[in-house]
Amino acid sequence: MNIKVLLLVILYLSLVTGIAQPGTLRKAIQNFNDSDFTEAKIHIDKASKHPKTQDLSQTWNYVFLIYEKLLDSDPAPDLSVFLTTVNAREKLSVLDKEQEFLPHIKRSFSNVEEAFYRALDDNLYQGENQIQFLKALIRLLRFQGKNVGFEAFSLAQELHGARRYDSAMVYYDMAIENGFEELECYKYKLSIYSVQNDLDNFLDVFEIASARFPDDEEISLAEVNFLITNNLLFKARTELNRYLNLHPKNGNGYLLLGRISEEMGLEDEAVQAYLNAIALNSPSFEAYFVTGNYYYKQWKLYNYEGLKVKSKEYLENAEKMAPDNPDILDVLEQYYLDTRDITNYQRIRQKKAN
Repeated sequence: MNIKVLLLVILYLSLVTGIAQPGTLRKAIQNFNDSDFTEAKIHIDKASKHPKTQDLSQTWNYVFLIYEKLLDSDPAPDLSVFLTTVNAREKLSVLDKEQEFLPHIKRSFSNVEEAFYRALDDNLYQGENQIQFLKALIRLLRFQGKNVGFEAFSLAQELHGARRYDSAMVYYDMAIENGFEELECYKYKLSIYSVQNDLDNFLDVFEIASARFPDDEEISLAEVNFLITNNLLFKARTELNRYLNLHPKNGNGYLLLGRISEEMGLEDEAVQAYLNAIALNSPSFEAYFVTGNYYYKQWKLYNYEGLKVKSKEYLENAEKMAPDNPDILDVLEQYYLDTRDITNYQRIRQKKAN
């Protein structure tokens, strides 16, 4: 084959290819007009990938319209249909500079949104598919200048559950910016930094959150809980006492102080904290058990009747809160033996045997 023939063959093939692909776009448009959306999809997918038509705004207009019809006609669309629809919307925003198509398909935008929310209500996707689905929905809504607080929070929760903490933070922040579930977002951010043992970022978020929600107990005590988790008990006790000076009626705060003091070996202080918690109607098994056991040991040491009565009251309340707890059963067994309460001694022995 001489050089002239070869050049003619190459020219012919390039012309055939160039002509065929716009024909594919025309076929997609014809199929769309005939409501044959399955065939239309085949042809528009080819057109959207061919060099001659992949950068035409008309191509992406029909990608969007055809895929919108596929979403509307299928109760359980494949995830790729949603992703392609949003991708088409983004392509149009770049290519349709003359606004030839975008103004005429606004109704289709709302149809696509409705399809997204139907899928969301039906829980069509899980795991990574749900993450990609929510990201696409957020992109679609943001292109239209809409609030994405709920969607960002939902995505943050998915990422949080998957332990993709850095990504979760981005969407918690987006939810906060959009005014959705601010308090819960701050709590989740604090929990992530606590898991990561990131004190600096934890304190930065805590400062913002506590200023924003000064009356929320969980936020107020988050720093103390973080310090406890990291075994910084002295600092935790200091911060908690500062908090209780401002909130002296907070029973849960006193429960926490009791646990810290107990862990630090400050038994007298722990008991006083637990007594405060009980007096403020914030009883717990731990409060009753530690206090009752403390008075029991004091009674054995000083043989004072009042201490015996107090120890019985708190230990029996502890048993009511946790009837099968082995620690309280062991202490009560010895208590009833020491006080010669044979009936209750046998009752505890029977309970332990069962």
